[in-house]
Amino acid sequence: MEALLFWTFAAVSVAGGTVAITRRNPLASALALAVVLVAIAGLFALLDAHLLFILQILVYAGAIVVLIVFVIMLLNLGDEDLREDADPAREVRGRGGGVRGGLLSSPSGPCAASPTSASRSGRRSGRRRPSRSSYSGRF
Repeated sequence: MEALLFWTFAAVSVAGGTVAITRRNPLASALALAVVLVAIAGLFALLDAHLLFILQILVYAGAIVVLIVFVIMLLNLGDEDLREDADPAREVRGRGGGVRGGLLSSPSGPCAASPTSASRSGRRSGRRRPSRSSYSGRF
């Protein structure tokens, strides 16, 4: 009977761990983590480690998982944030396009003439170069 309980708790903990790391929904992952912690507490009970059994249930399955669920509910993630077909590369491409456009259109961007190229061609930029003492009071 003890071997059957051991293998049951072991299978539940492995299955719960697999569910916890494969789900995209953080609430489902937190609940699977709670199942894993209860299964591990059952393994402690089989080992006659009653103090560890109680601590596992109270501290980990009770307090830590409740804290995780509380933070998840506090974030209030909507369905659009948890979509399986969300393309994170699209968001990065969108931000990258904005950065590239800002750099190309800004006067100090890569398209602007550098001070060294202006001085070589004989033109002066009209700006005075700041001295070292002008920066000392700013910091």
